[in-house]
Amino acid sequence: MIHLSESEVQQYAVDNNNVKPAVSQHMQICKLCRSKATSYETLFKSLAEIPRPVFDFDVSELVAEHITPPKPSFPWMTTIAVIMTTVLISVALISFKSYLPKLFTDLSLNLFYLILLPTVAALIIQGFSLFKEHKKQMNTLNSAATFNYLTGLIH
Repeated sequence: MIHLSESEVQQYAVDNNNVKPAVSQHMQICKLCRSKATSYETLFKSLAEIPRPVFDFDVSELVAEHITPPKPSFPWMTTIAVIMTTVLISVALISFKSYLPKLFTDLSLNLFYLILLPTVAALIIQGFSLFKEHKKQMNTLNSAATFNYLTGLIH
């Protein structure tokens, strides 16, 4: 018999009304999972009864003293890569400036789309990746702000 995962058992112990029907059916049949759920219920009730700690000192201040902010550094590698790319593209444009107008006039429409579509797709994918990374960083900042707010409520 395949037993429930720990998270399913814990979810059942917290709120057995809002679980999948398969989890409820398994709990009625399986003694092992049911005993685990009972243990979790007891544990959760015990944890809820523990009084909240009250500190007579500022916890956030003590922790903040030991955290050294990272020293901002100049992005040398990125700067060098941008400069080299700019120089390379400039040299290529200057070297082939007499051929560029003819290149685009003789370019077939299918070849143009063959170049344009992957370029646009790559830009869209990079944009989504950048947005996802930005959202992740904002969530990190928000959770840090929430932590600071909550530690401010403790004292």
